[in-house]
Amino acid sequence: MGNVPYQERLRLFAGEVSAAAGIGTWCFGNERQLFYSTCPNEKEFQMLLGLENGLDFAFEKEGGCGRPVILSDSMNLIWAAEHAYEGGKPALLIVMGPVFLNRTSVKNIEKALQKKNLSVTVMLQMKRLLGNVPVVGISAFFEFAVMLHYMITEEKVSSDDFIFQTDEKMLGKLPAFEEPPETDALTKAEADAERTFRGEKVFLTAIREGNVNYLKVLSEQGNFGGGLLTDTGDALRDGKNTVLVFCDQCTRAVMDGGVSARAAKELEIRYANDIEKCKSFTELLRLNSSLMAECVRKVNEFRENEKASSGVRACCDYIKANLTKPLSVEFLAKETGYTDYYFTKKFRKETGVSLTDYIKQARIEYAKILLITTRTGIDEISDSLRFGTRNYFSKVFREIVGITPAAYRERMRKGEIAADQKL
Repeated sequence: MGNVPYQERLRLFAGEVSAAAGIGTWCFGNERQLFYSTCPNEKEFQMLLGLENGLDFAFEKEGGCGRPVILSDSMNLIWAAEHAYEGGKPALLIVMGPVFLNRTSVKNIEKALQKKNLSVTVMLQMKRLLGNVPVVGISAFFEFAVMLHYMITEEKVSSDDFIFQTDEKMLGKLPAFEEPPETDALTKAEADAERTFRGEKVFLTAIREGNVNYLKVLSEQGNFGGGLLTDTGDALRDGKNTVLVFCDQCTRAVMDGGVSARAAKELEIRYANDIEKCKSFTELLRLNSSLMAECVRKVNEFRENEKASSGVRACCDYIKANLTKPLSVEFLAKETGYTDYYFTKKFRKETGVSLTDYIKQARIEYAKILLITTRTGIDEISDSLRFGTRNYFSKVFREIVGITPAAYRERMRKGEIAADQKL
């Protein structure tokens, strides 16, 4: 493909995804002028794309990072976007969509449209148009986004590298039509279910083994995820239900990997609370990615410390489950039944690091997750992890990671740090 200009590859791709799945493709210039679109009724859908900051987000610096960006709105229309570069600068913005991730009722579409202050004529027209939006499973849509990236760059990427738009204004309630499925749709559903089962089995095995190369394993298996487990007519609720079930499976695999039941349960409760707080599909997807990474990391760390005594392992588990609470040497020694002096010597001998350094390292690892998966301010992260001041937090972060927290967040968003360094 190297001899074919990316513009021609994109036009070919646009025709193929339109013919195969009914998904539209849009090509914007730097001044936001629309060069072409394969989406029927492009004017109306372009208006929806721009209503809730989706297009703004894609055009911002955070969007122009050489990675796919997943966008969503209050109706849970989903889009994928990515910049094409020329001479090191963004030249075009390619947007793919919209799609729904599951079926939605006409009633829910009406409710979502009523919140947008549209005229009656426009609302009736949009209701009719939204009824024709393709319904595409999460896994399949991610594969299309991976293909889009390859068409632009001729480089491979995984869904773990995606950027997900999060916006407090997105209070979406999804979903599509309650028509009885056709026979071939049932066959596809069965195939999706089988594929999901295989993919989950591979990933849960990766958790039990603490396999930090799980992204490569999943890539070889192929993205999994046949859709949402429930269909209540509110896709955000259905998405939360699906991720909550997956969270339960992951934490059970964490326990199978050797991590204490207490630590695994605290992990599950923390993510369950965060899942319920999600206000958009993209926020939920990003949290799911964080869950996967943290589960693998916990088992991997346990296996590295497997030769440590039960007291030291219990101490490590307690530290990781309580990183935002005060963690003094005196308290931790008392919890494990040793004197301060004896326990600090024992801890260093069995883990190779001092207790205070272990606490710092664990907090920095958690800070890295927050920097990647949230927009929480650096001052707030520093305070929540009890570093005292931002300067001290930055100093410790640089000593351990090699760069400042701000630089780490920026490089992760630009994809300049390899996936295997995210854990």
